[in-house]
Amino acid sequence: MKKFLLVITMLFSLSIMSRDRLDDVMEVLKYVESFNDPSAIGDGGDSYGVLQIQKACVDDVNRYYKTNYTHGDMFQVECAEEVFKLYAEMGIRRYINRYGAYPSTEIIVRNHNGGIYSGYRRSTTKKYYRRYLLWKSIINNKQYVKRY
Repeated sequence: MKKFLLVITMLFSLSIMSRDRLDDVMEVLKYVESFNDPSAIGDGGDSYGVLQIQKACVDDVNRYYKTNYTHGDMFQVECAEEVFKLYAEMGIRRYINRYGAYPSTEIIVRNHNGGIYSGYRRSTTKKYYRRYLLWKSIINNKQYVKRY
């Protein structure tokens, strides 16, 4: 019962806590993924937009939230940001349900790179997280030029 109440409390506060935190993470990831270029195409044509979102991610968000985003919508910054947040929140909920704790920023970032189902467990996402930390440091020190 105690664990159940903890999970309910965490899920209730999820939208409040995670949106601010996700906004900060998202701003850094825009540079990690595309140097803040909304027209970017990567991963051999599989990843679109400023946050380099793949079709499988869009499909997961549409299925879970009953939305109607298309992969092509990811070239629109506002759509890409919303899909990123919704997908990240799905991953946060999964993590809380599994471990009974709110995930760290590292977990959230690694899930963006490797998927919410196992991204945080993949060793290949560790390098991605280090790149995130580098960009976060650059942005915090204002050593970058905003490209778009």
